[in-house]
Formats: sequence, C-alpha cells, structure tokens
Amino acid sequence: MPEYPTLRIDTRSLRNRFAAIRQQAKHQSVKSRYGELARIAYFLRDPKAPYYLQKAAESKVWHASRLNFYRMAGDWASMQTIYAQLLQQAATAEHKQYDHYQREIFEALFWLGNDRECSNAYQQQDAVQNIRLADIISQLAEARLNRNSQQALAVAQGLSRTIRDQRLEPWSDLSFNHWDLYEIACQQLDPPLAIDGPITTPSDDLDLRLLALLNEQQIAALEWSIYNNQDQTDEGFCSYILANGSRRRFAQGIDNPELERIVWDLLNNDWPYLMPPRQLSVYGIYRLEVAEAAVYHVGDLWSYYDYVEFQTWSELDFEATPHPDNPDVYVYYFPYPRAKVLLEDWAQTQRDMDRFL
Repeated sequence: MPEYPTLRIDTRSLRNRFAAIRQQAKHQSVKSRYGELARIAYFLRDPKAPYYLQKAAESKVWHASRLNFYRMAGDWASMQTIYAQLLQQAATAEHKQYDHYQREIFEALFWLGNDRECSNAYQQQDAVQNIRLADIISQLAEARLNRNSQQALAVAQGLSRTIRDQRLEPWSDLSFNHWDLYEIACQQLDPPLAIDGPITTPSDDLDLRLLALLNEQQIAALEWSIYNNQDQTDEGFCSYILANGSRRRFAQGIDNPELERIVWDLLNNDWPYLMPPRQLSVYGIYRLEVAEAAVYHVGDLWSYYDYVEFQTWSELDFEATPHPDNPDVYVYYFPYPRAKVLLEDWAQTQRDMDRFL
C-alpha cells in the first residue's frame, strides 16, 4: 500500500505569521487580511477562528469563496443562504455571465459536499474544466462520494508534492488554497490523517535539533533557491543532498514530520537580508552545509526565459547551466569565496523575531 503523505501544519510558523499580520494592522486596515487571519486561526484550531472566518466570508465578493469560509466555520445555515443567493443570481444573469456562474456553482457544490453534482458539472461543462485545479477537485469529490480512500490518497500525495515544490503557505488567500484541499483529502483516508498533529520532539534549539535530524537521515547538505512566493511561481527547488552524493527533492518528502517542519521554516526565511553585505539577489541559491552548521550563498538563479533574454541583450562573462532538480531554472555557481551565516545565528534571529512580535 502506498505510504501516507508526511506533510503537516507548522503551528510555530502559523503563530509567527498571525502575530506579524496583527503587528502590520496597527499601521493599515486589517480588512484586507481577514482571509489570511481566518485560515491561520482555523488551522491553529483557535477558539476565535469562527469570528475571523465570518469576517473573511463577509469580505469576499465571490459566493464560492464565502461558502468555503463558512464551511471552515461550520456555519451550514449561512452556506445554504449563500448558495440560494448564487442560484438566484445565476438564473437571472445575462448570457455573457453564464460561464462565470457555472464555475461558481461548481465550486459551491464542492464546498457544500454535493459531490455527485460537482462531478457531473466537471464532466459536462467546458467552462468548469478550465478552472485551475478543477480536475483535482473533481477527483476529490468522486473519492468523497464513493468513499474511495485510495483515490483520496493519490490526490493527497499529489497536493503535498505541489505544496512542497512551490512552498505554498496555509494562509494564502486564494479561491482554492491547496492546503484546504489537502486537508479534505487527508480526512478521506482510512484511517483519516490529521494535518495539525503535534511535532514529534519540540525544541527551542532549532539549529541543534535540525542538525541532529539531518545527521540521522544521513543528509550532508540542503540546497535551495529563494523566489517570490507572492507571485506563486513554480520556479525554484530544494534538494536534500545525501552523504552518498545523491539528491532528493524536497517535494518527495522525508519520512520525518519534525524534520520537514524545521526545514520548511529554514526555507521560508528571507536569507538575502541575513547575508553580508545584505545586497544579494532575492533569486539566489543557498546551501546549508551540515558539517559546518553554516548557510552559504553559493550562486545566482534565473528562469529559462530571463536567462535567454539576458544572453540576447548582454555580454556574459560566465555560463549558467540548467539545475539538475529543475531544468527550467538556470544557475551560476560562484567560483569565489561565498558569504555565509552560521546556523545558530539564523535560529537566534528567529527567536528574536518571536519575542518582537
């Protein structure tokens, strides 16, 4: 039987993000951030989650997005009211708005759990098939309808790979957040998998614990690229480099939830701001050398199209090559001594941030 995905919620990162948003809200309106706050509170199972989920629902224009927040709040009465409003508006809408309402109704059917109708809509309507993630949503609806845990497992595994590969965060305020779908898929497994389980061995000494776990897994280094999560780009990579010289992509997962969580925290740190002289490219390549307990800035990175354009309009005095983990990304490894940050400095910075927030 295929293994369950190991991806779990990192409560520490969620709490840090929640505190950061609340800090920012002192200087700007919090209304635009209700979606993020609501998802964080929901995944933390915070008693105040229903309040934030309701506020997030009220801030949305799309009926389907509102339905999802009410679903997470467990407010089924509001879901039925919103769905009735959606059907009424769809019935009186102009013909040019037909595709829009088809897509909204498809999404609403999924959040309501009307899985047979949801699956039929996907099979029969071209407008629905053009929705991002529509095929995955349809598969998940069918798995839920037929109590097919194997189909749900395949969906959960695919979603976990995408979340890792693109470093998607649970608080992303998207119409379809991969984490929402991942949780629903995990709930359909036999037995169900809770994605908010506790960390195996919590520790405040993140640097020491990370090194210990990496050594246990015989990992000699971690190498990753920094890219802009807000653009939701898939141009990036992270590799575990094993002691035998082989590589394993982060998206493949490591069968140790605690290690994954700490690596996740490491990856999402803004390393250019820690590296001397603090003027490095955001799209840099970074490498944690386990034996040295230090992170190095080892090279630069471009998308394939950026690199071709750069070659066309500039005279290059070096040659970049496709990265073995992502051939759509071109990398140039520095031949000269590299800037570095000791891992303990990273951990201390994280702890200082926690106290500040």
